[in-house]
Amino acid sequence: MLDYKDLKKDEKPKQKNVSFKYIVNIAKLVVSLSIIAGFFILAAYAYNQYSSKYAKLRYVVIDGNRALPKTLISHIATKGSSLKLSSYKENIIYYNLISNPWIENARISKIYPDTLYIKVKEKSPSAAVILKKTAYIIDKNGSIIDTYKQYLRLPKLIKISTPNKAFLNNKTLLKAVMVMYEKLDKVEKINYIEIVSNSYQLAHFKGGLNVAVNSFDCPEKAITRLKEKWNYLYSLKNKLDSVSICFDNKFVLRWKKGVKR
Repeated sequence: MLDYKDLKKDEKPKQKNVSFKYIVNIAKLVVSLSIIAGFFILAAYAYNQYSSKYAKLRYVVIDGNRALPKTLISHIATKGSSLKLSSYKENIIYYNLISNPWIENARISKIYPDTLYIKVKEKSPSAAVILKKTAYIIDKNGSIIDTYKQYLRLPKLIKISTPNKAFLNNKTLLKAVMVMYEKLDKVEKINYIEIVSNSYQLAHFKGGLNVAVNSFDCPEKAITRLKEKWNYLYSLKNKLDSVSICFDNKFVLRWKKGVKR
């Protein structure tokens, strides 16, 4: 017959000891998996480095352009080729870009594996000077940037006409004419201003009235008086050849031939 006390002692579970061999096997497995993972990470890094070194150029990102189209800037920079990105030299691209008359400065960066980033600073056009059948784009200082091309995207420019190339190369005169243009354009909108000589320019207003000025010597009160008398002068536009305004206290009216005053 079994004693109850002995039975309770027999019911307690026996603790099993984890063998040292089992722990060693787990450690070996963890080390093996770490080695395999490290190998794949190293292989992926090496492949990425290899791909970056030999990957061809796929994208050209252009920033800062206003007048020049992006396709033209890209062609200037890459010469139309698609080579390994590593083969493009930033200094060569820089000199190719600034050889264009519109580009004042440029910054070039490579973004691996396949992108070229270009930021340009363009010259700012102020006026178009028309000499015969050619339009020359100039900046605010009267310096020629380039001749007009159809692909250029230009803002609204001051229009200047001249029959003499000597006036085109006279920066001081061009600057003075641009300043005068802006003053007169505030009175009424101008179509273009014609340089006849250093001391005589003719502003052709869109309404049909022609106003003669000397851009180097025209008192401010002459511009004010023109604004005050504009309606009267405009009513005579079909009879007048031009109105000279650069005097202290008068206008000089030049009548068309055959017109009765």
